[in-house]
Amino acid sequence: PELYDVFKKLRNRVQSLIREAKKEHYLAAFNCKRGIASTWGELKRLGLIGSSIRNNRCNFDLDVLNNAIILSSSPHPVTQSMCSVSSSLSGNYGRFDETELFFADIPPKALINAILKDRSEAIGVDNISTKCLKLALPSLLPYLLRLSNHMLQGSLYPNLWKSALVKPLPKTKFPGSSTDFRPISLLCTLSKALERIVFDQITDYLETNNLFDDHQSAYRKGFSTQTAALR
Repeated sequence: PELYDVFKKLRNRVQSLIREAKKEHYLAAFNCKRGIASTWGELKRLGLIGSSIRNNRCNFDLDVLNNAIILSSSPHPVTQSMCSVSSSLSGNYGRFDETELFFADIPPKALINAILKDRSEAIGVDNISTKCLKLALPSLLPYLLRLSNHMLQGSLYPNLWKSALVKPLPKTKFPGSSTDFRPISLLCTLSKALERIVFDQITDYLETNNLFDDHQSAYRKGFSTQTAALR
């Protein structure tokens, strides 16, 4: 009995030391992490959560998957009718105001922030990774800035940026049909940066000229589905 009591004390001491060591290790590992992507990556590396990557191969025909994706992304008949009505009425209305929307020249800081905000590691059809672009940004910034401003001033947009790599992700652990997949579009890195800048300029224009509908919650700072439900 005496030896067993000694064993229990030593066992409890060892377990306590292990818990403290794990706690210190996790704190040291996560204190230096910045961003959601790096945090999730560290969680997977430490084995605290399961990896989302599955080794099971997709046994569905690509044409079947493509047809299912096209069908799921097709516009609803109501949406099509609304678009036709909007296009027919667009010629009957003048401008919203005497002020017009003109895209302003992009300052270097805005382009830098737009590129740095992209935390995705996915690569689009241009085969340019976000990591590679960020590393080369100090040298490429003058050229990217001139290119972006030229596209806004001339209403130009590269055809390559209009394409995307569509990747089907399974909704369930063991998908049984083509409808068990949801598509995600991998866009070009530079196109996402320019879209952020255009979005900010259009939003600022709408807010400055008070063109947002009072009941609109989408694409507005400080608004959400909760504010939409309360109105």
